[in-house]
Amino acid sequence: MRNSFDTTDAQLTFSSQAGEISFLSDGDIMSVPQFKQLIEYLASKAPDGSLPCRKDVRPTDIKNLLPDFFMFDVVRKETLLTDLKVRLLGTKISRYYGNHTGESVHAFENKAAVQRIFACVTECIDKRDNVAVEVSGRSLQRDNVKINVLYCPLSDQDSVITQIIGVLIAKT
Repeated sequence: MRNSFDTTDAQLTFSSQAGEISFLSDGDIMSVPQFKQLIEYLASKAPDGSLPCRKDVRPTDIKNLLPDFFMFDVVRKETLLTDLKVRLLGTKISRYYGNHTGESVHAFENKAAVQRIFACVTECIDKRDNVAVEVSGRSLQRDNVKINVLYCPLSDQDSVITQIIGVLIAKT
């Protein structure tokens, strides 16, 4: 089993039937080293238990996670989540979904993935906490694929969640 993407993963694409979401338990979340690293980093930026603020988070502090890292701006109409703008997609994620920096996640070709992303971000915002999921399915190449994704909320100074950051780990 491979952790993360390699150059052959650029061809991995989910079939339209694939991809049921399973939420991970706290124990399962902390058993993924990249998830544990990001959670501990964010906790160090908000030691009082509040949500970390974007101004305190520097992606360069977690350089080893950058290929698997993403950052979305939360777009709302009043209090309703209407879109997610891609602020940053790591190189490994971009090979999988395409480079959509500066675009809406709606630009992703995989519409099932867009639905999963919105479901997870909505849960993250509603809980005001980290959310981690596993998606299992088959690639178009008939490989079994398991993707683990951690979504973490960032707030502005008024405690409004303005961004979601996270890490995506794919295994075949």
